[in-house]
Amino acid sequence: MKNKILFLVLVLIHSGCSSYHLHRTVSYYVVGDQDQWQLFMGINAYNDIVSGVKDSNRKKVVFIKITAGDGSCDGTPVKSPEYYYSREGGQTRAVEFCADQNGIREEGHGRRDTILNHDILKYEYKNVVSYCLRLPGGCRNSGFNGQSLQNLHDGLTPSLYAIDSTTYYASWNDLVNTVRQIIINENTGIPEMIFNTADTDVTINPGDNPDNIYTGILCFDATASIPHIRLNLFQEYNTANLPVNLKDNEIATEAALFGQMDYSLTNFSYPSEFTPEKVKCTARNYFRTIIR
Repeated sequence: MKNKILFLVLVLIHSGCSSYHLHRTVSYYVVGDQDQWQLFMGINAYNDIVSGVKDSNRKKVVFIKITAGDGSCDGTPVKSPEYYYSREGGQTRAVEFCADQNGIREEGHGRRDTILNHDILKYEYKNVVSYCLRLPGGCRNSGFNGQSLQNLHDGLTPSLYAIDSTTYYASWNDLVNTVRQIIINENTGIPEMIFNTADTDVTINPGDNPDNIYTGILCFDATASIPHIRLNLFQEYNTANLPVNLKDNEIATEAALFGQMDYSLTNFSYPSEFTPEKVKCTARNYFRTIIR
């Protein structure tokens, strides 16, 4: 009898642990750099992460950050590695801020992962996985050494190197295939996939950073062959001029998320980026949804 009871207890424990690690939904945030999701998608990401930690159905959240946010806009020299390291650290702090709302702090796990022969930084914390591709930021013009997502897409540069020289992408298709493989690796049979990225329609999303627009194009291309997905396409910098549409507690949450990034910058003696222009965006989230 004791053996039967012990067996049933072990089965229940095993079942409970297994269900804890099962995910019903994976929500991907495919973004140009580290602060894009806090500014324009913050409350969505916060709710996704918190619900994934709290709910029994377990939602996984995956961030795919395409550029390093390295400050090499318009061909200016790359700022020191500590600059984009601090931005990555700020993004990690923001993720942990969300994930720890319903539980104590745990140990995160960072490592280099190989995706289609590309060496990519990967960080895992609770139900969140973050990838940092560290490509050069192009901003309004060409980035470091004339490299940018836009130039790679348009065929103006034959390849694109990671800012830390850990890998390079031989073509736009090489980059697309790599992002698609990340998506496939993180899905593992999860029935529902949601993608969050910049709206690529510049009439709806005018004045956005080209890195963000071409990251949106990259997301579209990488998911073209994946059926039954939902895409949330966000307006970004132009939202500062639109009516406030978030509740007070949501505005406070988005500002807190962006504050995590800014604290990391100032902690490394870089100027604060908590400017009125950016803070305005934390009161507004505008997106449209496409089902395909």
